[in-house]
This record gives sequence, structure tokens and C-alpha cells, in this order.
Amino acid sequence: MRKLLFICTGNTCRSSLAEVIARRILEERGKEKEVLVSSAGLAAIPGMPASPQAIEVAEQEGLDLKGHQARNATPEGLKEADLILTMTEQHKQMICELVPRIDDKVYTLKEYAADTREEIENNPDIADPFGESVEVYQECYEELKRYVTRAMDKFLEKEPGADSA
Repeated sequence: MRKLLFICTGNTCRSSLAEVIARRILEERGKEKEVLVSSAGLAAIPGMPASPQAIEVAEQEGLDLKGHQARNATPEGLKEADLILTMTEQHKQMICELVPRIDDKVYTLKEYAADTREEIENNPDIADPFGESVEVYQECYEELKRYVTRAMDKFLEKEPGADSA
């Protein structure tokens, strides 16, 4: 089973939403037994629930984040993942500093999923909605859905053990 890991800061908004979006895609395609999807944060408080706004947006989309508990990224978990998708360039850099020699499997979500470089030049990161309104979370969700869907298309067409990008 291949392992896909989404990373953000606190693991209560972006990466947790990306995780449930990816799981839904796998279920819809009958591939849930082929890929293990998880999420973590680089500065998470372990056990924290998803933010209320993330839970509300997920519910509106038919997804469930009520049982989510934040967890921290660990060097072991990062090494075990076949692909690591971060929400920002800074997250990517931090991971590559934390665990040397894994940079060949660490990408920002947009970098991995974008059709062209121009698409992400002016806006390479998924903005953090933490503390914002439900409307801002909904915008974040829509952006995540677009890029996670593309990332899953790309990841699923790769053979296990093949280069990630």
C-alpha cells in the first residue's frame, strides 16, 4: 500500500481537509485499499480537533472531520510516506531540513498538481484559513478540492515505486 501524507502547520484545517477529500476520491474510484492517506502538522498540538469552520465546511460537502485529531509530523512518518504534499513552500523547506534526502518526494500541493508553472507563480501556497470565517474556509476547500483531485489523478496513474513527479 502506498502512503500519501498531507502537511500543514497545525493539522486542524488545510491538511485535514485535504486528507478527507483524497479519501473520498479514492473511495469513488475503488482505490481505497491501494493508498493510505493521512495528514499531519509541523507545529500541531496533538489531539486537537479540526477547527469548527473546517468541520462545518466538510459537513456541507458530505465529509466528516468530527473525529479528526491533530498530529505532528515525525521523521519516521515522513520517511515512510511515498509522497508528501505540503500546503506551502515553507512547509516543504522545513521538511527537507528536518529529514535530509527526502526532497525527491516532497512537493507543495500546487507544485505537484498544477498543469503549468504559470498557474502557481503568483500564488504558490494554499492560504491558511485558521481563525477566518466559514466563507474563507469554503474558498480554501474549493481550492484544495481542485488541487487534491489533480494530485490524486497524477499519483494514481504512477506505478508503485515510480518517481513521484
